[in-house]
Amino acid sequence: MKHYLLLFTAFLMISCSSDHAPNDETTDEQEPSITVNKLDIITQYANDTLTFSIDTDLPDSIPLWVTVYRRISSPNFVNNRGEITYFDAAATVQKWKVPQEIDVSKSIFEAKGKTLTIESISDELIVDIRDNRPRSAIKLTGKAIKENEGLGDVFVNNPFSLDIPLQ
Repeated sequence: MKHYLLLFTAFLMISCSSDHAPNDETTDEQEPSITVNKLDIITQYANDTLTFSIDTDLPDSIPLWVTVYRRISSPNFVNNRGEITYFDAAATVQKWKVPQEIDVSKSIFEAKGKTLTIESISDELIVDIRDNRPRSAIKLTGKAIKENEGLGDVFVNNPFSLDIPLQ
Protein backbone atom coordinates (compact mmCIF):
# COMPACT_ATOMS: atom_id res chain seq x y z
CA MET A 1 0.00 0.00 0.00
CA LYS A 2 2.86 2.37 0.77
CA HIS A 3 4.24 1.92 -2.76
CA TYR A 4 0.96 2.99 -4.35
CA LEU A 5 0.67 6.03 -2.11
CA LEU A 6 4.21 7.14 -2.90
CA LEU A 7 3.62 6.76 -6.63
CA PHE A 8 0.33 8.68 -6.46
CA THR A 9 1.97 11.46 -4.39
CA ALA A 10 4.81 11.79 -6.92
CA PHE A 11 2.32 11.92 -9.81
CA LEU A 12 0.24 14.54 -8.02
CA MET A 13 3.31 16.70 -7.35
CA ILE A 14 4.38 16.55 -11.01
CA SER A 15 0.87 17.32 -12.25
CA CYS A 16 0.39 20.29 -9.96
CA SER A 17 3.80 21.80 -10.60
CA SER A 18 3.42 21.63 -14.42
CA ASP A 19 -0.08 23.14 -14.30
CA HIS A 20 1.15 26.17 -12.43
CA ALA A 21 4.62 26.59 -13.90
CA PRO A 22 5.47 30.11 -15.07
CA ASN A 23 5.07 30.78 -18.79
CA ASP A 24 8.51 30.58 -20.42
CA GLU A 25 7.30 32.12 -23.70
CA THR A 26 8.13 35.76 -24.27
CA THR A 27 7.14 37.90 -27.20
CA ASP A 28 10.45 39.82 -27.22
CA GLU A 29 12.59 36.82 -28.18
CA GLN A 30 13.99 36.60 -31.71
CA GLU A 31 13.40 33.53 -33.81
CA PRO A 32 16.50 31.29 -33.73
CA SER A 33 18.50 31.35 -36.95
CA ILE A 34 21.70 30.19 -38.61
CA THR A 35 23.69 32.98 -40.27
CA VAL A 36 25.15 32.09 -43.65
CA ASN A 37 27.47 34.74 -45.01
CA LYS A 38 29.61 32.53 -47.20
CA LEU A 39 28.62 30.05 -49.83
CA ASP A 40 30.98 29.79 -52.77
CA ILE A 41 30.29 27.33 -55.56
CA ILE A 42 33.57 26.00 -56.91
CA THR A 43 33.28 24.70 -60.46
CA GLN A 44 35.43 23.22 -63.16
CA TYR A 45 34.35 22.08 -66.61
CA ALA A 46 36.26 19.66 -68.84
CA ASN A 47 35.31 16.92 -71.30
CA ASP A 48 31.52 17.32 -70.84
CA THR A 49 31.89 16.95 -67.06
CA LEU A 50 31.00 19.63 -64.55
CA THR A 51 32.85 19.24 -61.26
CA PHE A 52 31.48 21.30 -58.39
CA SER A 53 31.78 21.65 -54.65
CA ILE A 54 30.90 24.31 -52.10
CA ASP A 55 32.89 26.30 -49.58
CA THR A 56 30.59 27.62 -46.86
CA ASP A 57 30.17 28.62 -43.24
CA LEU A 58 27.00 26.49 -42.99
CA PRO A 59 27.22 23.63 -40.47
CA ASP A 60 28.16 20.30 -42.11
CA SER A 61 24.90 18.67 -40.95
CA ILE A 62 22.54 21.02 -42.85
CA PRO A 63 20.82 19.21 -45.75
CA LEU A 64 20.86 21.00 -49.11
CA TRP A 65 19.19 20.20 -52.41
CA VAL A 66 21.40 20.71 -55.47
CA THR A 67 20.06 20.84 -59.02
CA VAL A 68 22.08 21.31 -62.21
CA TYR A 69 20.04 22.13 -65.30
CA ARG A 70 19.91 23.92 -68.65
CA ARG A 71 16.98 26.16 -69.62
CA ILE A 72 15.10 25.49 -72.83
CA SER A 73 12.25 26.94 -74.82
CA SER A 74 9.60 24.38 -75.70
CA PRO A 75 5.86 24.42 -76.42
CA ASN A 76 5.66 21.42 -74.04
CA PHE A 77 5.94 23.84 -71.08
CA VAL A 78 3.78 26.67 -69.76
CA ASN A 79 5.01 29.97 -71.25
CA ASN A 80 7.36 27.91 -73.50
CA ARG A 81 10.00 27.85 -70.74
CA GLY A 82 11.38 24.75 -69.11
CA GLU A 83 14.57 22.99 -68.22
CA ILE A 84 16.48 19.79 -68.76
CA THR A 85 17.88 18.55 -65.45
CA TYR A 86 21.26 16.82 -65.45
CA PHE A 87 21.51 16.33 -61.68
CA ASP A 88 19.05 16.63 -58.80
CA ALA A 89 19.92 15.33 -55.32
CA ALA A 90 19.81 16.07 -51.61
CA ALA A 91 22.69 15.59 -49.17
CA THR A 92 24.35 17.36 -46.28
CA VAL A 93 26.77 20.27 -46.61
CA GLN A 94 29.53 17.81 -45.70
CA LYS A 95 28.95 15.85 -48.94
CA TRP A 96 28.72 18.98 -51.10
CA LYS A 97 32.11 20.15 -49.80
CA VAL A 98 33.63 17.18 -51.65
CA PRO A 99 33.91 17.65 -55.44
CA GLN A 100 30.99 16.06 -57.34
CA GLU A 101 31.23 15.13 -61.03
CA ILE A 102 28.19 15.49 -63.28
CA ASP A 103 27.93 14.41 -66.91
CA VAL A 104 26.52 17.41 -68.81
CA SER A 105 27.15 15.99 -72.28
CA LYS A 106 24.94 16.46 -75.32
CA SER A 107 23.97 12.77 -75.19
CA ILE A 108 22.58 13.16 -71.64
CA PHE A 109 20.71 16.30 -72.72
CA GLU A 110 19.23 14.55 -75.76
CA ALA A 111 18.21 11.47 -73.75
CA LYS A 112 16.41 13.58 -71.14
CA GLY A 113 14.76 15.83 -73.72
CA LYS A 114 13.88 13.20 -76.34
CA THR A 115 10.10 13.51 -75.83
CA LEU A 116 10.12 17.32 -76.05
CA THR A 117 9.90 19.71 -78.94
CA ILE A 118 12.85 22.01 -78.24
CA GLU A 119 12.88 25.41 -79.92
CA SER A 120 15.96 26.88 -78.25
CA ILE A 121 18.61 25.87 -75.73
CA SER A 122 20.35 28.18 -73.27
CA ASP A 123 24.14 28.37 -73.30
CA GLU A 124 24.08 28.52 -69.50
CA LEU A 125 24.27 25.64 -67.06
CA ILE A 126 22.58 26.53 -63.77
CA VAL A 127 23.64 25.23 -60.34
CA ASP A 128 20.76 25.79 -57.93
CA ILE A 129 21.19 25.14 -54.19
CA ARG A 130 18.19 25.13 -51.82
CA ASP A 131 17.59 24.54 -48.15
CA ASN A 132 16.24 20.98 -47.90
CA ARG A 133 14.82 21.18 -44.38
CA PRO A 134 11.19 21.48 -43.29
CA ARG A 135 9.86 25.05 -43.20
CA SER A 136 9.64 24.71 -39.42
CA ALA A 137 13.42 24.27 -39.09
CA ILE A 138 15.70 26.97 -37.72
CA LYS A 139 15.72 29.77 -40.29
CA LEU A 140 18.76 30.44 -42.49
CA THR A 141 19.71 34.12 -42.73
CA GLY A 142 22.67 36.14 -43.94
CA LYS A 143 24.33 37.42 -47.10
CA ALA A 144 24.26 34.04 -48.86
CA ILE A 145 20.50 33.49 -48.43
CA LYS A 146 17.72 34.51 -50.80
CA GLU A 147 14.11 33.61 -50.06
CA ASN A 148 11.65 33.12 -52.91
CA GLU A 149 8.59 34.59 -51.24
CA GLY A 150 6.16 33.25 -53.84
CA LEU A 151 7.06 29.61 -53.25
CA GLY A 152 8.60 29.83 -49.81
CA ASP A 153 11.80 28.23 -51.12
CA VAL A 154 15.05 29.29 -49.51
CA PHE A 155 17.93 29.51 -51.95
CA VAL A 156 21.36 29.23 -50.49
CA ASN A 157 22.99 31.88 -52.66
CA ASN A 158 21.37 32.80 -55.96
CA PRO A 159 21.28 30.19 -58.69
CA PHE A 160 24.77 30.14 -60.15
CA SER A 161 25.13 30.11 -63.93
CA LEU A 162 28.03 28.97 -66.10
CA ASP A 163 28.39 29.92 -69.74
CA ILE A 164 28.85 26.43 -71.22
CA PRO A 165 27.12 26.02 -74.61
CA LEU A 166 25.80 22.56 -75.44
CA GLN A 167 28.30 20.95 -77.82
